[in-house]
Amino acid sequence: MKSMKWMGVSLILVMSMASVASIRAVTPSDAQQPPPKVATPVKIDLTLTRLQGEKKLSSMPYSIMVMADDSFTDGRGSLRIGFDVPTGSQTSTTSQQGVTTSRADYRNIGIQADVRVQKFDETRYRVQVNLTDSGVYSADADARTLPRTVDPVAFRSFSSQGVVLLRDNQASQVIVATDKITGETLRADVTLSILK
Repeated sequence: MKSMKWMGVSLILVMSMASVASIRAVTPSDAQQPPPKVATPVKIDLTLTRLQGEKKLSSMPYSIMVMADDSFTDGRGSLRIGFDVPTGSQTSTTSQQGVTTSRADYRNIGIQADVRVQKFDETRYRVQVNLTDSGVYSADADARTLPRTVDPVAFRSFSSQGVVLLRDNQASQVIVATDKITGETLRADVTLSILK
């Protein structure tokens, strides 16, 4: 009789262990994880075009190489091009020695572009573009020289963020804006190319 009881207890114990093992086999921590995303090298071509009505004033191309879905860079890339323009000078006098010094002031102008590329689906990528463009304003549209230190200086700036979905070798306008003082239109076109 005792052996029958022990067999019954043993059978219940074995069944309980098998049941726990089967539950444990399907817990989310042990479930098969989806494969990690594979980083894809892409080139983002960004073209800034300035127009006065239908007349093209300038067209500046830029390229940024990005690893889409890269775990180290998070699919981000950036570009900085600019230079410092003198805007005048400041003078200061040291009271103890009576020495007067003068220091030139500068302002950085140019372009700052930040992009982020993520895989959206099987054929499309989500491209986020953050753009800041600044320059010296001149009433003369053909003027290409920098102002002298003594010249009164006016600066213009533009800043925007945009997102587009692009396939390989597809282009799209990501930003279009009109300057309310000059009437110029600034257009930013972006093209995505997968690097093989």
